[in-house]
Amino acid sequence: MTGRIFDIKRFCIHDGPGIRTTAFLKGCPMDCIWCHNPEGIGCGPDLIVRHERCIHCGTCRAVCPEGAVREERGVVRIDRAKCTLCGVCVDRCPPRAIQRVERDLSDDELVEELMRDKVFADISGGATLSGGEPLMQPEFSLSVLDKLKSRGMDTCIETSMLAPPDVIRALPELLDHVIVDIKLFDDEAHRRYTGTSNAQILENFRILGSRVK
Repeated sequence: MTGRIFDIKRFCIHDGPGIRTTAFLKGCPMDCIWCHNPEGIGCGPDLIVRHERCIHCGTCRAVCPEGAVREERGVVRIDRAKCTLCGVCVDRCPPRAIQRVERDLSDDELVEELMRDKVFADISGGATLSGGEPLMQPEFSLSVLDKLKSRGMDTCIETSMLAPPDVIRALPELLDHVIVDIKLFDDEAHRRYTGTSNAQILENFRILGSRVK
């Protein structure tokens, strides 16, 4: 079974308790205006800006043929409505701060990547699936969580809960922790700012709550 990720970050302290290794899966059914990881929304190829590497030289803005790269308040951003993924900015960026994101892994390959840090997890922490929305790849995510759990890894998922109810029902047995990001409770506001209704999300939250021991 193969899934698509756009990043793996180690020594994370905000993706669940302790020190965690977080895999970020591609694809999200929502389009929040405040999205922190816009490179994770689409299921296909994309670009990511490694802000910690950026030296603000302006090369990316100068070479982009579509004018899709801009800098706002000292932060380089990519206008995905204009970007054609031509890769000129990737090739020309001196510190390699702009990178292509799209990596296909089997469930076993991702499990092995995450298990590399089990020595830290045994002290305090574990592995987290995030995104994007990891439940946009339900079979892949559930398989990874099941295999991590069977090998003694503390498991966590960060999810908006916008997924089929059957997937939500399968989660409790595979997780030690779940971080639920309910964007807004008002359905009209939720539609306005995320592009989707929250009706299924709230129902899924009730389903999850009824199955947590």
